[in-house]
Amino acid sequence: MRDIVIHHHIFKNAGSSVDHSLRNSFRQTWHMLEGEFPWSSLPNSAVMAFLDAHPCCVAISSHQARIIRDEVSGKYRFFPIIFIRHPIDRVGSCYAYERATNTDYHTSVAAQKGLAYYIDYCLGEGDKFETTLFRNYQTLHLSTAFDAILDTRTALASEGNLHEAISTIDALPAMGLVEEFSQSVHLFQEWLAPVFHNIKIEAITQNSTGRPGNINEKTNLIRAEIGNKPYEKLLEYNELDIRLYEYSKKKFEQLRVALRERKSR
Repeated sequence: MRDIVIHHHIFKNAGSSVDHSLRNSFRQTWHMLEGEFPWSSLPNSAVMAFLDAHPCCVAISSHQARIIRDEVSGKYRFFPIIFIRHPIDRVGSCYAYERATNTDYHTSVAAQKGLAYYIDYCLGEGDKFETTLFRNYQTLHLSTAFDAILDTRTALASEGNLHEAISTIDALPAMGLVEEFSQSVHLFQEWLAPVFHNIKIEAITQNSTGRPGNINEKTNLIRAEIGNKPYEKLLEYNELDIRLYEYSKKKFEQLRVALRERKSR
């Protein structure tokens, strides 16, 4: 069976830093895999077809590859890298990144219109652009919500999708939290190194927006900037992601304690 690292690169969840490590570790055997459009969704069959066509591939990074289901993995054994982030902190990071990028109309909204307008624009308020970017985005990614659709921009997450996403997190031998990046890297390194001897996931940040403070400080700054009512609306749109994040924190702490206990034996 062929072993494959698959990095599910959720936008603004420390993915560029992970890709940097994978590229340095695997060189020509690491590949980016994306669909035709930014809103494309890559089913498991597309991942399998890519691997069949690239027999030397050892690691994949993708924003659009769906979670691999065991029943379709066949001759491949997958080792997923997944990072979770507080959804409101993630909003702030997306805004800071796109504001600094400012290369097209979409990013110019962040650069020129301010945070409150940018959030409404991404939520599809009124006649503005609509995307899943700030609507339970992580729950959508880690569930089956994107599996059977070609255009992910208008997908809606359900309670059932949250349970699927939690099951995805629950099955991981290692996982990451963005605010615990260094310790997350350590967990992944300990899990992956016995199988992938060349891997070296480093705690070096790439594409960081450099926003100081802890989670409470960052989210309070967003509330202060956009106001209480828009902030409460943002919480409602991300209620499932907040629950996913809270579950992921508990899972992460369990994994960290288990690793510490193994090291102390």
